Amino acid sequence: MVYEIKWDRRAYKELKRIDRKIAIKILKKISRLSKNPQDYGTPLKGKFKNKYRVKIGDYRVIYWIEKDIVWIIAVGPRKGIYE
Repeated sequence: MVYEIKWDRRAYKELKRIDRKIAIKILKKISRLSKNPQDYGTPLKGKFKNKYRVKIGDYRVIYWIEKDIVWIIAVGPRKGIYE
């Protein structure tokens, strides 16, 4: 099954603020989510229950899965992404 990747408006704006080289790495990692997002990311706990994260250096991508859609909901540095 191939999952469609959709972006939350805020997550897309966050990505546009990141350095271009890092943003390219992030986009490459995100493209892999279309194949098997449950196995590729790490499940989160607490207030982020039912969401997943992917690490890219000091950056994190938080997403959730709805049927055959992967929603990218946050992109940013590890330091403040969980707040």
